[in-house]
Amino acid sequence: AVVSTQSTGFDFGKRHDGRNVGDVMLPKWAHSPEDFIAKHREALESEYVSSHLHEWIDLIFGYKQRGEEAIKALNVYHYTSYEGMVDLDNEEDPKKRRALEAQISNFGQTPRQIFTEPQPKRMNFSEAASLRGSTLLHILKAPALKANAIQIGTDDNPVVFVGVSGSQGNQVIERGVMDNLVTVCRNGVYGIHNWLARWTGAHPFYCEKDTQMEEGVRSISGPIAPFVVSNLPSLLALSPDGKTLFTGGLWDNSFRTGKVTHHEVEPDSVYYQHKDVITSLKLDGRYLATGARDTTVVLWKISKKTGTIKPHPCSILYGHNSEVTCVALSQELDLVVSGSREGIVLIHTLKQGTYVRTLSPHSAPMVVTFVGIAGGTGNILVAGDVASTSTKGLVHSVLFLFTVNGKLIKRVKLEDRTTALFVEDDRVVVGGAGGSLEIRCTTGLATKHKLRLKSGVVTVSIDPRKHH
Repeated sequence: AVVSTQSTGFDFGKRHDGRNVGDVMLPKWAHSPEDFIAKHREALESEYVSSHLHEWIDLIFGYKQRGEEAIKALNVYHYTSYEGMVDLDNEEDPKKRRALEAQISNFGQTPRQIFTEPQPKRMNFSEAASLRGSTLLHILKAPALKANAIQIGTDDNPVVFVGVSGSQGNQVIERGVMDNLVTVCRNGVYGIHNWLARWTGAHPFYCEKDTQMEEGVRSISGPIAPFVVSNLPSLLALSPDGKTLFTGGLWDNSFRTGKVTHHEVEPDSVYYQHKDVITSLKLDGRYLATGARDTTVVLWKISKKTGTIKPHPCSILYGHNSEVTCVALSQELDLVVSGSREGIVLIHTLKQGTYVRTLSPHSAPMVVTFVGIAGGTGNILVAGDVASTSTKGLVHSVLFLFTVNGKLIKRVKLEDRTTALFVEDDRVVVGGAGGSLEIRCTTGLATKHKLRLKSGVVTVSIDPRKHH
């Protein structure tokens, strides 16, 4: 039997036999407390629950709460539980008042009736997609994956960054207005391509390549420090509206912003704070995090009105003793996670910059290469490179999954050395140097899809509409 441990030490009282209320015996189908929660979450968000949600609303808040419909549905409770049936303030008999208070205290109250008409049934995924004029599935939830190729970079100069603007609604897309697909190659040359996530022909997308990219005359603001070029995918970010490109890794320890138009990336602003070269950069919502060789992580806030970065950082995070190799942040969960070359991971709060805890994923020396935060659960993913003692120092990659409280859920040794990692909702996409592309679940690291590409994966990105 699996036991869910109550490790916080809270006093929940005693049972009828005098034992403390503490650990909980889990059912056989739950392998751990985390698995128990994950399966309940999956059930609550399932298509079955969605298709019957209106029935629950009718019973609790709707037309089946009172009257003849409530009687037919066997949904009738003690009269004192209904709103307006008891006026305690005007009850003069103290015994009756205490009895009513005890009834309410022990058995609760029925919620206020909000609806008097039946609730409409929620549309399923296919119906919603049809209404939007699209039949494309969420790429990470699709039953099967198919690889399609666009030739933009070369073997010697591969594309290291891909970003798609998401400012246009589906109705605009249906009328043929395209998004910007921004790509940056290893030598810094960028392209701004026209992109449609849905195309009326046989192809699931349409991309009109930027012809100026082949000339190689336009490149991102720089120069980039030569020792971080290999980490360039982690030094670039595109704002959700596709209007601003953020670039780190510059030789003068700064990061810069550029305004993205349909033709070029216009240099905009330069920001200084770090005392050494920035090695990682991550954007989420209205916050930007930069990690550097000076062992610090700096948090910047983006103005809601202007969309520009405020001139002074909101927090500087300390705690690493070596170069910060990767950062991740979640505005929704108020978390910042950073990894370093010494193999440790630090967790801070985003808004206040308060230290929360330290994770030490591996006992052997390990370089943390990627970190990620799973939305909803707050689970933390850590990828690292470990030198194997049994294979003459060859490096292999390991993927770890932690709870937000620092408990290790799963550890997986990967077949391919990790070169890209992208977390989206309850899925993580892992790319490898040998061409492997895996989609795993962020609740237990179970493999959902696995592809073998013809060349190594350098970067992974998902378009804002989750179709590609």
